Amino acid sequence: MKELRLSDILARTVEEGDCLIWTGYAHDGKFPRFGARPARRVVYEAVHGPLPKRLQVSARCKNPLCVHPDCLFAQTRSKANKSRQDAYTFCANVAAARRKNADLNIEIIREIRASSLSNSELGAIYGKHRCYIATIRRNEVWIDHASPFAGLGAR
Repeated sequence: MKELRLSDILARTVEEGDCLIWTGYAHDGKFPRFGARPARRVVYEAVHGPLPKRLQVSARCKNPLCVHPDCLFAQTRSKANKSRQDAYTFCANVAAARRKNADLNIEIIREIRASSLSNSELGAIYGKHRCYIATIRRNEVWIDHASPFAGLGAR
């Protein structure tokens, strides 16, 4: 790889508060790339020196596009995945809180799934659009986790 210059990095970033936000290519819109390499790793190694392959670089600020050297730190993949699991747990807790305040509950959902009425008829009964009733019946929303075999029945 050609010699890395600070100007090459700065040309692809925008300063937002204490962060340097990557404006270059980002895989899936959240993994900054500098050529064929992860941009965070390139910046980290330019500032701190070589990094073992078993470590990956993350940002303390939790901004997926931040490449500021003060935000970057090295960690193992298992630690990085643990923090991602915490984020998934947070999302699950938000969904559970929304369900508490929803006008449908799991008993009504079970009735909808067991009913022989059409989606339009059920939509009229429960005040929901027929497409939403269809997503309930396809088990795309309101997944019943009471049984480990939920959703595995014949289709």
